[in-house]
Amino acid sequence: ELTLAKAQAESNGTEWVCVDDDGMPLHPKHVSRTIKNAVTKAGFDGADGTEVPTSHDFRSTYLSWLANHANNGTGVKPHVLIALAGHSDIEMAMRYYVKAESEDLATAVNSIAV
Repeated sequence: ELTLAKAQAESNGTEWVCVDDDGMPLHPKHVSRTIKNAVTKAGFDGADGTEVPTSHDFRSTYLSWLANHANNGTGVKPHVLIALAGHSDIEMAMRYYVKAESEDLATAVNSIAV
């Protein structure tokens, strides 16, 4: 069904979104609930004391990876990150979604070491 929805959206020249059985865009709460159910079913249910990953965790991981590792380690441009995050404010996207990884911090510090 998603393949059909994507093809229809592309033929109409619109952005592709996840849709329900009636062709209506999924509400963000529905998407969050679906992700939570899948994560729990996969065994990440918090029983071991760790937090259950949320859609925001996946979003942050994805955007952080793009910023730090895409394009052979050079990352993607900030305006691309904010577009993917769905924000118009780079400060907000960087604050909430993009994290510096410890390896990247070590590389930066070591690059100036004599």
